[in-house]
Amino acid sequence: MKTYLILLSLLLCITSSAQQLKPGFDKEEYRDLMHISARTTANPNYFKDFPESTSFKMLYQSEAIGLDNLWDLWTNDKQVSVISIRGTTLKPESWLANFYAAMVPAKGSLKLNDDEIFNYQLAKESQSSCAHWLVGEHCFLIKGNCAKN
Repeated sequence: MKTYLILLSLLLCITSSAQQLKPGFDKEEYRDLMHISARTTANPNYFKDFPESTSFKMLYQSEAIGLDNLWDLWTNDKQVSVISIRGTTLKPESWLANFYAAMVPAKGSLKLNDDEIFNYQLAKESQSSCAHWLVGEHCFLIKGNCAKN
């Protein structure tokens, strides 16, 4: 019985220290995420007026790919990570993603060019439809970054 109590105590300590995010709205967390989002623009003229995040540090920023999309990976000292994705920019090709962000089937494929087809599944139910920026945020970001790792 004593062994079980010790194991239960250890498990509770490990579990409680692993829980970094809390349910509900946290204005400091929101502020940090807005500062991160400003930096994800990769445009110093834009983010110069916003303070840097006080909790998170950028570990990686991808190159712009596809329809001018990119993403950042941020982390803090509590082992919480943030992936921030830059969506629409001023470039015309970036706006194509907005026009293509229509209701698409939950499962299907998109022809990216003559040689590449991107197969996707956004939901378990095959009869579902999803409003999504599928081309920019998924096809090119997954292809351009995950394939390298």
